[in-house]
Amino acid sequence: MLPFSTQTPTHIPPPPTDRLHDAVRRQCPAWLSADVDDIVQTASIRVLTRQREAPSLCPTAAYLRTVAKNAVIDAARRHGSRTQRHQQAAVVARDGVRDPEQIMLDRELGETLREHLARLPQARRDAIDLYVRGYGATEIANRFGCPTKRVENLLYRGLRSLRESLSAAGICPASA
Repeated sequence: MLPFSTQTPTHIPPPPTDRLHDAVRRQCPAWLSADVDDIVQTASIRVLTRQREAPSLCPTAAYLRTVAKNAVIDAARRHGSRTQRHQQAAVVARDGVRDPEQIMLDRELGETLREHLARLPQARRDAIDLYVRGYGATEIANRFGCPTKRVENLLYRGLRSLRESLSAAGICPASA
């Protein structure tokens, strides 16, 4: 009896992490270099998920570069939204107290945005809500259980409708 099975394996082989790591490293800006391993992990999960959907898929170098690029973009977006929140919190902590007038203006603007968002169809509103929280189109599609292209369409049309609605109310993007 042989010590190993001669049958074809039923498991999915892991993605070529060396090539994926190199692709992420090339795409990653210097300010995200500390997150390279996390981005590679995210990209590996995406490749494995795709391989489960299509077991005959053999990841090509071009495919791995595309997955790496998209993972880096999503990480940059998440990092940007986190950084913005931290900067806002730092301003409040540094100053101690924010200007009451600015607080009131921010609340009014927030209420106006919520009112205009409430006018959008539910699917567009949900997609925009997740997008604003830092999720990428692929992550939103995974949450919704629909194709990424549909989410991109929801985001495009929802943001366009929101801009038009706010512009009609006299609120331009610079003040928002």
